Amino acid sequence: MPKRIYLDSNVFISLIREEIDSSLNLLYIDSQNFFSLCSEENHVLILSGWFFEEISRKISFSREEVLQEFKKIGIAFFIVDKKPSKDLISMISKECEIHFGDAIHMAIAYENKADFIATWNKKDFEKGNKFVKCFSPKEISYIL
Repeated sequence: MPKRIYLDSNVFISLIREEIDSSLNLLYIDSQNFFSLCSEENHVLILSGWFFEEISRKISFSREEVLQEFKKIGIAFFIVDKKPSKDLISMISKECEIHFGDAIHMAIAYENKADFIATWNKKDFEKGNKFVKCFSPKEISYIL
């Protein structure tokens, strides 16, 4: 059954930058495999305005350029531009001790009923697992 997966910007960035982590794991290959799996199994990526802002700030890709990449791969997605309430963001940030920017991602994922969050920064989101569970793209490839 297809899943609804909220995408943290670092997964897309690792693909575009062909990133390798400090343990020499090829993050970009795992990201590529994750995106291929999403395409093959018709999983839907939830993309937010916050996601696009981070992409623009970190790698200077416009929203249109990001969407072109996803369309090339054949990934189903929908875009959420509505920001979550400040009360929800603050509650998640304080209760889960999550950085405010990550609390925004968590709140959007929660409000849009994501099955989970795909991120390379699991440690930043794990305290919020009671709202939405987070997994690395590599882990998601094993659980789907």
